[in-house]
Amino acid sequence: MLEWVASNKDLIALLISLLALVIGLATVLIAVRQARLDTYARMHEALVQHTAAHGRKLLFLAWRDRQFPGTADADWDQINHALALYDTLGTYVRRRLVPRRLVLAAWHKQLLAIEKAAEAFQEHRRKLGISQPWVGLGYLFVKASKYSRRFWRRRSH
Repeated sequence: MLEWVASNKDLIALLISLLALVIGLATVLIAVRQARLDTYARMHEALVQHTAAHGRKLLFLAWRDRQFPGTADADWDQINHALALYDTLGTYVRRRLVPRRLVLAAWHKQLLAIEKAAEAFQEHRRKLGISQPWVGLGYLFVKASKYSRRFWRRRSH
């Protein structure tokens, strides 16, 4: 046995190095996955806080009444805050900083419910000369729609 070890020490060293590489890679992958989950948890917490929920409520009320607030109104800031959080989440999803499936499983219904009101508010912003589109939010709307269609197709089978 000792002769075999002595004659194959290079092979053993290579195998130990490969094992260390695999363990190191697995550690990095686990850390990245955990960082993505932590980022999602922070975004989820921000979206369910009272300020974001209140901003969404104000958006729905303004859309229903077809009367969006002006830029000097406090409601303006609340609505923008809520939509900016979704926009940030969409950017994180697009850049794979948070798990897309997890985001869509948790938020696709809310995204579909808010889509028309958010688009109307975005148009209101454009009329006021604010041409800063929420690209991440638009991305989430598209993904939520596709997810929802697949979700309901799976449910009907």
